[in-house]
Amino acid sequence: MLNRNIKVARSVALCIFITTIFRSAISGADNAADTTSTNENERFPIERFNLIFVPVTLFEKEETFYVDTGTSTMLLDKRRFERRLGKPLETVAASGSVTTQRIALFKSPSLVVGHKLSTTSGDGRPIACADLSQLGDFLGKDVTGIVGMDFLKSKVLRVDFDAGYASFPKAASNPSEKSERLTFLNTGAPSVRVQIADEGFHSFMVDTGSNGTVTLEPPLFARLLKSKQIVLRPDVSITDVGGESKQRRGILSRLTIGSYQFSNLNVDETRSNSIGMAFLQRFVSEFDFVNRRLYLYRSRSTYLPELRTLTGFGVKGRNGSIVVTGVAESEHQSEIQNDDLVIRVNDRPVNQFTLTEIQILCMVPDSKLKLTLERCGQRFDVTVDLKRIPDPFPSVLPEEDSNPSDK
Repeated sequence: MLNRNIKVARSVALCIFITTIFRSAISGADNAADTTSTNENERFPIERFNLIFVPVTLFEKEETFYVDTGTSTMLLDKRRFERRLGKPLETVAASGSVTTQRIALFKSPSLVVGHKLSTTSGDGRPIACADLSQLGDFLGKDVTGIVGMDFLKSKVLRVDFDAGYASFPKAASNPSEKSERLTFLNTGAPSVRVQIADEGFHSFMVDTGSNGTVTLEPPLFARLLKSKQIVLRPDVSITDVGGESKQRRGILSRLTIGSYQFSNLNVDETRSNSIGMAFLQRFVSEFDFVNRRLYLYRSRSTYLPELRTLTGFGVKGRNGSIVVTGVAESEHQSEIQNDDLVIRVNDRPVNQFTLTEIQILCMVPDSKLKLTLERCGQRFDVTVDLKRIPDPFPSVLPEEDSNPSDK
């Protein structure tokens, strides 16, 4: 029997830098089409969901997967593939950020990741099946699988938000540069040491399958809250493929990774310590899994301030629609309620937006967001003032970034 703890995919978190998202959405496809360097096998666009989508060919058809360092094995959508995989090898527990579910493992079929990197059923690795239907609702995209660490562990993965693409280089670009030591958790996920405020160093999973920024396990979150190194934010539900749970969100005083130090970061309380793509987009990142190194190169976004959901509620996908979720105690609570159906956004039909685009509009400070909602068959309009949230802690910007007017 295989002893595996497989993490299932999570929903897209709300913490995304607007400038990077729009830059990637506009230029990502063009950059990805550029001629690859001699060190690269192939380039893939980083799309506006802040995730890395790659084509995967199996059963003679090209499918859309995304790259997730937080998932231990290749994962397929059971609705599309389970009947074609034969008899399960076993069933195991799979842990998400909020829930745990049982999923089946199968003998892997032959498949090709991208157009050049192949893995076959002959290597003996199992492949997992789970229901990814909710993932498609979250992303507004038909995702049928996930590329996990069983494939990635023998690769180098470069993630360049400035250029808008990810790639699988043949080797690390600058192996003489300073790097962070990667270790691997019992799930196979990579982790690094991160210093959190005055709490010392902790191991953090590096998770390209999460669109969030930083998550903290409950005991660490509680200690930081008690020592006033976290300021709580209005409660907005955190949702994953398996379900929804109300958990605390906050603003962290200080975080240090390698030579980089940040203040006033968005943090969520979840099952484990992790850093996601909204944090990694501060860098050009290069994962050398073979040699257990993570290179973090400074980018245009390294010291951009965090942006935060300013509505006091969230939105999520449900059965092809967008609904309100996680309404916090605020001035809007009497007029906006959980499960209100979103019909129009800023006078445009909701189907003209992806879920992520609506979430972005919830984070533009000093703006107004007009929503047409439906409740019990009745439609009504609500206008929300998005007021800027001041940073609660002193800035730790490096000296060269502290005075932008000099540039």
